[in-house]
Amino acid sequence: MWDVNISERDVCKRIQQSCGYKDGRMRAMFNIIKVMVGLKTTLAQDDEIIETYQRNPFKRTQEVANAHQVSTTTIRRRLKSAGLKNRVPARKPLLTDRHKQLRLTFAHAYLNFDFTNVVFLDEKVFSSSSDGRVSLWRINNTRYNQANILEDRRSGRITCGVWGWMSSSGPGELCEITGRLNSVEYTGILSDILLPTVRISYPNISPIYVVQDNSPIHNSRLTLEWFNNSDTLKLINFPPKSPDLNPIENLWGLMVQQWDATQSRTRDSLCCHAFEIWESFRGSQICFNMVASMQERLQDVIDANGGYTRF
Repeated sequence: MWDVNISERDVCKRIQQSCGYKDGRMRAMFNIIKVMVGLKTTLAQDDEIIETYQRNPFKRTQEVANAHQVSTTTIRRRLKSAGLKNRVPARKPLLTDRHKQLRLTFAHAYLNFDFTNVVFLDEKVFSSSSDGRVSLWRINNTRYNQANILEDRRSGRITCGVWGWMSSSGPGELCEITGRLNSVEYTGILSDILLPTVRISYPNISPIYVVQDNSPIHNSRLTLEWFNNSDTLKLINFPPKSPDLNPIENLWGLMVQQWDATQSRTRDSLCCHAFEIWESFRGSQICFNMVASMQERLQDVIDANGGYTRF
């Protein structure tokens, strides 16, 4: 049965015996079977291997293989048989206890808040060399043909910084940022771009609530004074380290997924490509669905006691 990859549980069912590992007789029998069919590890070792990765999923297979004097292939087989699969980890900002408490407080306060007319702001830098995962279609043995090579432009990397806003009605305005953004320039964007374009989208709503992250520019004295003096826009006190609660982060992510590195030969073409992708979202339900998920995001924060969510 071991030769045809039947599990230990199935073996137990077929011989009508308990599959509890605490049963010394069953454990001994399985160990004998493993030796007979040439398996490299005992049940006790299998348990230890699985427990190792349950404690630390990032453990290197070579390290565990060395400890048990088996190959990394054996370790991977044991993990696979236990339902553990190799995956790319989700990347999230480090959350302290204070961050979790602030996120939890925010989630409780805004769980039933209507985010339909809330405006979400953020900045993003697009690069000629590192945005998105690039793939291609080619025939075998042509990997290094000139037409199939994506040239690494890190030494002459081109970047384009943009600022934008979105709401449930769709993407708002996107503008290019030249150079390093400071508080004076940022409040200029708020006055000259955000305020008039938001007024076009929401002419009869006041105040209009705004969400932005806690970057130094967003939290500068000049920026906070600008919002305090505005009769139209009211800033929501947003918790730090919470990109999962700002839907525009998902919009940036969608842009990265659709990024075409071949359109980034110059800074002008790179920025133009960013604007093209942004405009392609108009008329779709993408932004509406992202904002509609706010209650679900906040509930996830509550369920995680302020911790990480799946967004």
